[in-house]
Amino acid sequence: MIRNKYRKMLIVFIALLLLIVASISIYWLLVLQKAHSTFNDYYDFRGCVKLIGKKSSYGTCELNSGKVIKIV
Repeated sequence: MIRNKYRKMLIVFIALLLLIVASISIYWLLVLQKAHSTFNDYYDFRGCVKLIGKKSSYGTCELNSGKVIKIV
């Protein structure tokens, strides 16, 4: 009887853990999907503060630190 109780608790714990992992995964999938939906969203997502140049396939921007990066 006690063993059965622990088995049920273990199953509930594993189910909750899987639910939490699935929720976090879906959240980050949606965040990344939004970030890559447009160039401006991706620009903001990468932390750019100044757009230096933009071509049809990539852009160059400056970060808060002053570092210049190429975003594709």
